[in-house]
Amino acid sequence: AHEAPALSALVAARAAHFLRDSRREEEWLKRAAEHDDEARAARLMTEAELHVDARRFEAALEALDALQEGGGRHIAALRLALRVHRGLGRWDDVLKVARQLEKHRALTHDAAVPLKQRAHLENLRGREGDARALAAYWAAVPAEEQRAARLAAAAVRALIAAGDGATAQRIIEQRGDAEWDSELAGLYAECRGGDTLGRIARAEKWLEQHPEDARLLLALGRLCREQQLWGKAQSYFEASLAIQPSQEAHVELATLFAQLGRSEESNQAYRSAAALCRQE
Repeated sequence: AHEAPALSALVAARAAHFLRDSRREEEWLKRAAEHDDEARAARLMTEAELHVDARRFEAALEALDALQEGGGRHIAALRLALRVHRGLGRWDDVLKVARQLEKHRALTHDAAVPLKQRAHLENLRGREGDARALAAYWAAVPAEEQRAARLAAAAVRALIAAGDGATAQRIIEQRGDAEWDSELAGLYAECRGGDTLGRIARAEKWLEQHPEDARLLLALGRLCREQQLWGKAQSYFEASLAIQPSQEAHVELATLFAQLGRSEESNQAYRSAAALCRQE
């Protein structure tokens, strides 16, 4: 009836979309585009929303980019862009948009944290095996975001696997001195190279504050075995087992006994590890 033609076309396009009639959806969007002088932003937002709903992320991004060219993005467009970038695996853009939404209080801190953490984890995964790229990426992560325990552990594991034990060690030590993280402490013995005796001394200082940490005790046992401090290594492994029995500690103890030629005790430790595996 020639009333509000742009709005009418957008309503019709939405209706066609939810009827899964892609031909008519496209036709109505083309009609809406004929009236961009009055509803361009609404038309582009509608296109983006419908493309996202259909998981046509590239097309949705084109619509959002066109909207941005028209003079900035609204909060609703940023929320939509976040979904698009996640769908496309554009993790740097996920970080950027999540921070923008959080800054404008359109996303709570609690909601933003897991989004940013997922983006960082994916970016670290994309740099696996490249020690230099991993170290550079971690250095660029804001300090507040580095504090996420899961993220720090992932960075340390990736750096160790890439052969950069020194940077991994530095991350663990910084966190260990500022905010205790048992999982990171457990990785301390895997940072190969450097001053092992120095690491033992630092870990033993941590132990004074966290005497019941089974992972720290296990790491200390591994470090002491590396330095052939057999008696200390055995005592740390046994202390770890006394607090929290684990296959890892039983196997480490078995390996230690085998190195010392104590085959019967080694076999018993292996049997204990196998029994614990069956229980799990």
